[in-house]
Amino acid sequence: MFGRRSKNDRAIEKQAFAAAQDRPSPPRETAAPYPPGQPSREKPPLRVAIIAGGAKEKYFLHAHYDYSWEIWGLNAIRPDNRPQNRWAPVRWARMFNLHRFAHLNRDCYEYIIWDADWSKNNPTVPFYVIDTWNGLLANEHLFPRHQLHTVLGPRGGIYHAGSIDMMVAYAIALGAVEIGLHGVGLALDTPRGEPISARACLEYWCGFAEGRGVKVKAMPDCDILRQYHLVVSDTTYGYDDVKLVVEARDLNKDAATYGPLPRDDGMQFRNHRWQDGKLVVEPLDFKPPEAK
Repeated sequence: MFGRRSKNDRAIEKQAFAAAQDRPSPPRETAAPYPPGQPSREKPPLRVAIIAGGAKEKYFLHAHYDYSWEIWGLNAIRPDNRPQNRWAPVRWARMFNLHRFAHLNRDCYEYIIWDADWSKNNPTVPFYVIDTWNGLLANEHLFPRHQLHTVLGPRGGIYHAGSIDMMVAYAIALGAVEIGLHGVGLALDTPRGEPISARACLEYWCGFAEGRGVKVKAMPDCDILRQYHLVVSDTTYGYDDVKLVVEARDLNKDAATYGPLPRDDGMQFRNHRWQDGKLVVEPLDFKPPEAK
């Protein structure tokens, strides 16, 4: 996820950041707990939807999140703010960047620029960080790791391998009754900048939530809570059609349409033998003639 920046890139980014700090914030409608014009009522139970990098707008819209839901974002993943394939405006309730400031400054300075600029233009949205950003965020909140440990037990605030599992644990600690996950892609067959343990850790906290009666739903654009497995077969590499890795982009589909792979007619011929100097491929049910 991170990469070193050259000195020239760093200088350009600092200039852009300084310009962003001087730019006046545009007027923005605040995210009220209820639609404008309606009288306040007793606060409903907390429901949280977390938007990750692979989220698809059609599944987000299909969920029909009303004002009883909080929409959480992280790591500059704001699909309503990107230049291409932009979503309709999202009613963000909280934003997170759960990496130490010094690490971001060293490895991924552009996150600081993007998040500081966004926070300035959205000052009503709490922004949760690991340690202080020294005034760069308009509504900075330190992530309450101690609260996770106190409320959730010995693994809370300790057993975490990614930002999203920390956010799920935090939602549990806040008393959420329902959690929706969008665009979480932690498939173990995909090169990425996440720890190997990230998928298992997130699924652990999803199970922890459900054990406490919290409803957890992974939307179809997620790769979690699915079976990933190695397959042992009698196929011959190079001769048979061996599917080593199948990803959504290989099938030109999204993860919601995963299903059985198209059957290769050649796969039924797996018995191979040499006869008169030639390789003979036979069906599995083939019985060689009895020797005379």
